[in-house]
Amino acid sequence: MFHISVVLRRDLPIGPHTAAFAGAVIGPFKTVGRFFEMLVSRSMYPLVTYALSLGLMFSGFVVLLIFGFTLTGLLLAAALYGMGDGIKTIARGTLPLALFGTKGYGARLGWISFVQMGINASAPFAFAWTTQTYGGWWSFAVMALCLCCAIATYMFIPDPRTHRHDPAQNRRLPENI
Repeated sequence: MFHISVVLRRDLPIGPHTAAFAGAVIGPFKTVGRFFEMLVSRSMYPLVTYALSLGLMFSGFVVLLIFGFTLTGLLLAAALYGMGDGIKTIARGTLPLALFGTKGYGARLGWISFVQMGINASAPFAFAWTTQTYGGWWSFAVMALCLCCAIATYMFIPDPRTHRHDPAQNRRLPENI
């Protein structure tokens, strides 16, 4: 997300050094987020860990949209987004296992990754088009809206701990996949 900020320096009131610095903050904070996940969420269910991840990423966008593209706003937004993204990479592997069980785990992860890679590949083009058409602030607002959609979709995921008659081990992939 923030590596594109360097390209946006024409549209936003930040210099290229500030944008690059904010982008460089994300990587270390991914590690901080993973360390935090290791310490705190070891006893958390993966759905809760994923909600924490989405919340941190969304709060990064909110900070960016509220504080604007100031140095403080960029660094705080990059730190929150980086921590959320770091936790998301761990939850991405544990959540399907908790929801669907071990049977067909590799194939299910492949289908999930297939969709994710398609979205990741198209996101820079959509982001660039939104930035060119509507401006930098609106492109970040659209990304925050996409995160809101992810949070809304998250609310529809059933918690298998509450469905005792349908344990995760009994779920399997459809035969025609």
